[in-house]
Amino acid sequence: DVYKRQEEKKGKAKPPPKDKAKGKKDKDENKVPTVDDVAEKYRALDEQMIREADWKAVSQHVPFEVHVELIKACFAVGLYDKVDQLVESAYIRLKYRRLEVPYVTAVDILASIQKEPILPNGYDILPEDLNLLHLKQELTKLRATQKTLAIADSPQEPNSKKKEKKKEEKKKPSGKKEEKAPPKPPSEEKQELATEYELSQIKHTYVRLIVERGRSPVNAVCGLAVVFADPEAWVATDEKEIASVVPLQVEGQEVPTRLPFIVFRRTANALKDEEEQLTLITDVKCMVCKDPYLPSPVGYTKIPVDLRENPKELVGLGAREYIYLAYKTERDFRLAERDLEVVKNLLELERSYADPKSDKYKELTKAKKDLCLNFAMEQLSLLSSILRDAIMGPIGDLYLVERQGMLFDIVSHIWKKYAEPVVKAIDYNDELEAHEQLLEYISKDIHNLSRELTRSLSAVLLTSQRILNKLKITDPLLFAEVALTAGEYSERQGDYRTAVQVLRASASRVVEWREHAAQTGVSGRENWISPMYVTCDNGFIDEIEEKLQKALEEWTDAVLKEEGRGGARG
Repeated sequence: DVYKRQEEKKGKAKPPPKDKAKGKKDKDENKVPTVDDVAEKYRALDEQMIREADWKAVSQHVPFEVHVELIKACFAVGLYDKVDQLVESAYIRLKYRRLEVPYVTAVDILASIQKEPILPNGYDILPEDLNLLHLKQELTKLRATQKTLAIADSPQEPNSKKKEKKKEEKKKPSGKKEEKAPPKPPSEEKQELATEYELSQIKHTYVRLIVERGRSPVNAVCGLAVVFADPEAWVATDEKEIASVVPLQVEGQEVPTRLPFIVFRRTANALKDEEEQLTLITDVKCMVCKDPYLPSPVGYTKIPVDLRENPKELVGLGAREYIYLAYKTERDFRLAERDLEVVKNLLELERSYADPKSDKYKELTKAKKDLCLNFAMEQLSLLSSILRDAIMGPIGDLYLVERQGMLFDIVSHIWKKYAEPVVKAIDYNDELEAHEQLLEYISKDIHNLSRELTRSLSAVLLTSQRILNKLKITDPLLFAEVALTAGEYSERQGDYRTAVQVLRASASRVVEWREHAAQTGVSGRENWISPMYVTCDNGFIDEIEEKLQKALEEWTDAVLKEEGRGGARG
């Protein structure tokens, strides 16, 4: 309208110029897609997708825990580009975790006379037959009976004729070398364990373990156990506990009075409790072996209850068959998940660091150079908050136990490379501010930045002190420096209660460490001849050497006297 009015005033009304390219785009956008267009679009998207079966197969070869360990190894040697690629794929695996490792929602027993039974919907079957021992025992009996009947029916020859036939067979030369039959693969040997006729005579029952999996955490299994009880007298103690009897056929007992039960417990509140997350079961395996002390596969926990209930007195007295269950939990996955967050943010902090010899350092302001702030303080605060969250809760307690060395290395690295230079620079500027004649050498930018860094460093130092306070003291000097600085910076922020708590807790830990060192060190009463111990008390070392020399002379004289008596007696 404005354009028309301007043209009317001029006496010329011309249409506005049209953009041909824009017109084509508008036509393409307004065009209604046909069925073929939509099908082609989804076909292109499907080609970019990965099949769920392929995804699961690949993930089984490289579990998420191994993936994170590879990230940590690449970070340790400085392969940051590889770390980026691995971290990106790791977060994709986290997003689709339940495609790789779905929840185990039920564990049951399927007993059938058919070798390949029909499975219930949603269940996977394990290949091991828990009742295999019964099949072997019955097969041995059946074949022994058939052999006895065959010998009884065949005409018997005298022993003299049998010996003559054997001699003649040995004398006959054989022109061709006897070729040994190639060994059969183990799959064929297992298939030839029993024929269909033998199975029909034995009436064997296949007993297999079946597992139901799902993606909903509502009915996830958080506990698994094996209990022996009377099938008729079994009573569940909890609504969340579900038991399945294992109907093993026992030799000499038509109706066994004591059978194993597989009992599993489901989550009470859809895995909102961290303790249930640690015990969440993701896989179950059967271990059929001849050694009761056989360890479980890597990452699995073995239930030390034999389903066959073989007596302990008969262990090692013949070839017996033992059946155990092993399960895998998400314990290691939860630790690896926190490792991933820590390593990722530590990498971002390392990348923000500007070396004093680099061009990136020259671009920094004078205030940042004076305060040694050649890194991103926001990234250090973020890493500190992630470390604080990583040691919280039941998973955090386990993380402190399993990752002691890693946490100590990270905290010491943060202190020596990032926090300590800034702390020393702030202390130096505070000393300058204390003298009025030196105030002109401190700019407002340095003063304001120093106050901001004090607030940020206070939280970082408190987190570092809490982590060190929960770990075993291996470097008392580092522990004391971090604790004193954390208390001082809390006092500067006006948080006197926190400062007192930090110093009190740290002082008690130092006293404990000193008492322990006094008991086991050079000056200890319990072990005062401790080798490889470093001390600066040279006078005390001289006293110890004199005592050692005196004790050596006394014991040497005593030994010589004893040998002399022995020689006189001889």
